[in-house]
Amino acid sequence: MRNLYRILLPGMLAGFTSCAAAADLLALNDSCIAALRANEVPAATRDCTAAAAEAARNAKAPPNARALAHDNLGDLNLARGKPADAETNYRRAYAVRDRAFGRDSAELAVSLDKIGNALSRAGKDADAEPLFVRALNIREARLGAESSEVADSLNMLGVLAMKAGKPADAEAHFRRAVNIRAKVLGSKDVVVGRALANLGFAVQAAQGAKGAEAAEPIFRQSLAIQSAALGNDDPALLDPIESLGRVVRNKGDLLEAEALWQRALAMREKKFGADHVSVAIPLNELGLIYFAAKKPELSEQAFRRALAIRDKTLGANNILVAEVANNLGVLIYSQGRAADSLPALRHAAAVTHVGLGGNNPLTQSRWSNLQQALVAAAAQQAAAQPAAAGAAQKTAPAPKGK
Repeated sequence: MRNLYRILLPGMLAGFTSCAAAADLLALNDSCIAALRANEVPAATRDCTAAAAEAARNAKAPPNARALAHDNLGDLNLARGKPADAETNYRRAYAVRDRAFGRDSAELAVSLDKIGNALSRAGKDADAEPLFVRALNIREARLGAESSEVADSLNMLGVLAMKAGKPADAEAHFRRAVNIRAKVLGSKDVVVGRALANLGFAVQAAQGAKGAEAAEPIFRQSLAIQSAALGNDDPALLDPIESLGRVVRNKGDLLEAEALWQRALAMREKKFGADHVSVAIPLNELGLIYFAAKKPELSEQAFRRALAIRDKTLGANNILVAEVANNLGVLIYSQGRAADSLPALRHAAAVTHVGLGGNNPLTQSRWSNLQQALVAAAAQQAAAQPAAAGAAQKTAPAPKGK
């Protein structure tokens, strides 16, 4: 009997030790996930790093738990703007899943998507695309062509196609993803609403001059679904509200555009604060709307506030500062104040030239705006002189805004 104990006891203790280590890993994963969701970076760094170390050390822990630990640390690194580190973490998770489940397993597709996402965030879209395609093929074979996971892969391929300037391909991916999600989740699910927003962007880009008209009902459907699911004040509605706001502004429906962008402004101020850089987005749009509606005082107020926010948060030489400076300068010029428009137009042209280069069409347009304003300012100054009091003022062509 003593010999039997000598044989069994070490094995039993090893089993207990392995179970305890697995429990430790599960607990660390739970703590890591909780910290990530709460955006508690120090706690997430501590717990996610400890979990990944335990996953690497304890080969007997459940493979899903080990892979999840590496994935969680990768998610943290990706959120911290470290895609190369995230890729390393995701590849470790890939190795765990590959050994445990096989190269054609649905579990492995999770790692393929995550590695592809890290590569894309690092600017390596050409390396990311075959991984997304492989994940899609695995999921179609293992889970069926109309599974939610297939829709996930299609969404990633759609985003990649948009970045590559292939909106028609993106539209095909997004449209299929919408159909799958509506069938799996129901047509009123909030996830369907988000998928419709992606489809709207692709349709707008793919269909040229008719794109905005084709995308408008898609954006309206997206907003209606998400509003019904989340309530009218949820910050997640910002994207569909602003997408629809751009479309209706561009088609000239200024009253609805103003209402949408005022709603977006209030939501951004409430969520981020009145001086947050993102607040300048609806302010700039409102400036353009009031300009088109011939409300120059309101337009100038909106542009000046947007310019002050971007100048303070991004620095005077940022291309987004140049965007608002150009819009403000064009507005001032349109009011017959050519000399007053020169500082804004000069700054917009110079910053755009440095940022985009002298041959960029936007750079050339902004230099043209400045040149026309200089001609008009000189003519106005000459007309103001006593010797030129009776001379007719020469009118220069109106410069173009954004």
